[in-house]
Amino acid sequence: MPGLFPGRSAHPPSAAPNVAATPTMAIVIQSRSPNFPSMGLILASQMLFDVVNAVRCHIPSWHTAPIRNWRRLPGLSGGVGWKRNFVAAPTLGAEWKGKRMTRAVTTPDLAIVPGPNENLAQAAAAGGGNLGPLSEATTGLIVGGRISAAELSRQLTEHPGIGWVQLPSAGIEAYAAAIADHPELAWTSAKGTYARPVAEHVLALTLALLRRLPERVRASSWGTQAGVSLFGAHVVVLGAGGIAIEIIRLFRIFGVRITVVRNGPERVVEADRTISMAAPAANADLPDASAGAEPPNSGIGAAEHGVPLGEVLADADVVVVAAALTAGTRGMVGAAELGRMKPGSVLINIARGALVDTDALVQALAAGALAGAGLDVTDPEPLPDRHPLWAEPNALITPHTANTQEMARPLIAARVQENVRRWAAGEELEGLVDPAAGY
Repeated sequence: MPGLFPGRSAHPPSAAPNVAATPTMAIVIQSRSPNFPSMGLILASQMLFDVVNAVRCHIPSWHTAPIRNWRRLPGLSGGVGWKRNFVAAPTLGAEWKGKRMTRAVTTPDLAIVPGPNENLAQAAAAGGGNLGPLSEATTGLIVGGRISAAELSRQLTEHPGIGWVQLPSAGIEAYAAAIADHPELAWTSAKGTYARPVAEHVLALTLALLRRLPERVRASSWGTQAGVSLFGAHVVVLGAGGIAIEIIRLFRIFGVRITVVRNGPERVVEADRTISMAAPAANADLPDASAGAEPPNSGIGAAEHGVPLGEVLADADVVVVAAALTAGTRGMVGAAELGRMKPGSVLINIARGALVDTDALVQALAAGALAGAGLDVTDPEPLPDRHPLWAEPNALITPHTANTQEMARPLIAARVQENVRRWAAGEELEGLVDPAAGY
């Protein structure tokens, strides 16, 4: 069967009715009913004006075939051709051979879990989606609140027509089990969406620590002069995605020298230096806190290889942890790495608490091995009362507020709206998750 878009293949699976014996032109129509809608209804639809033109050319016959068990038509990257959709394919004469439809229109049926979310509902509607309760017609699922991976997986199993799941966070570790249960689905996260407010928080924590503001907040007397300027400092960023690039953009005004540490082999052009922790032949990235979103201008030139992380950290004035939490990055900043940092340097973590060895950090701060730590995330989280970090005068801790609900609401809404539009149009989705990589 010819593709719905020029240059794309849309051959149905072998279990589907064979409509490819002669040149055909296919249109996928979404239906909320298990019964195929009448041809009169199809021809009356504004979405199918191309069909009207074809009928005027005296197409001799129509073949209609329900698609009851297809997850999607191969070759399409969006919400076209899903369960309870139907193919209407006219058998064409020789004069139509080689011609293809260039338009496919669908209004995807979507649902939000675990409950109503007005912000995301409005975004989905603005993107062209039809929002309703979970049903056999649902093709896209938007996660709008806390839901366990087990419950999410159960709902996906019970509604096999779903082909796309939008997650609300940049990190996906909380949903890893559900993703592993349903790797065939298109999963998207919020990676890259929250880069601006998170990078802003990094700058705020950095300036506060360098200027010794935690000490002054607790002070009850005038004291002595203290503080270090950020201008001209060496900043090392662990991670090479959307948040990292936004951090670089904000810090540039201070004339800093920036080194990015990543696993990928390519240079980040926004940075002064790029260090790859992977073997030269590897091509996987050290994911950033936005869960691996590729920087827009990466890929020009090659990164340096064979430089130990400890050696990079030894020359840093500021170290920013902006990597996603995966099996390979857990505990990446431990006692050995903290031991290589300069006594006057500061560590900032706005990614995931488990990327840093908490016990080692407590000991390093107590020993004066570094000047301070700005933590928006901790391990464990929330950080228990009476934990040693609360008593550490050089630790500045915020309760995972680099991106508050008020900041996040319009940002995730914009991601949902755009992805619904792309899902309906059959375009590549933003923030696609790589289940194997874990981000």
